[in-house]
Amino acid sequence: MSVRTTADPWAQVRGQRAVMLTTRRRDGRPVATPVGYGIDGPTPSFVTDPGTGKGKRLRHTHSTTQTDHVDDDDQNADTQETS
Repeated sequence: MSVRTTADPWAQVRGQRAVMLTTRRRDGRPVATPVGYGIDGPTPSFVTDPGTGKGKRLRHTHSTTQTDHVDDDDQNADTQETS
């Protein structure tokens, strides 16, 4: 008898207080910001005030990149693209 499991794409970040969320300025330059988050099933979520820089950037550019480390020195952090 075999047991079928589904890989959890967020397993590496579960239990961390924050992840790095990278948004893009209008000119395309990336801006990385640590954010607290929650995960409901397969979907990560975070809350921000609409007046913050990341809130403004998300309104005009919906694509983001999330890394599983808040450590800026880690150049090999795993990323997850969203849009």
